[in-house]
Amino acid sequence: MTEFREKLVDRMAAIYGLESPVTIDFARMCEDWEPVPMFDRSLEVLVASHEVDPLSAEDLEDYEGW
Repeated sequence: MTEFREKLVDRMAAIYGLESPVTIDFARMCEDWEPVPMFDRSLEVLVASHEVDPLSAEDLEDYEGW
């Protein structure tokens, strides 16, 4: 995983915690997606959207993965 993506995972973990299924799924995406600028930007936008509007506790209970 690139340093850029590691920082994105850290940002997601700051929102939901390291053991959250949201963070775990996001980290898997960072590992699995090809390291190209288009995908990096998509991952960055995903993190930014969660920073602005995180999932509620109710949404987290219903979370089934991406």
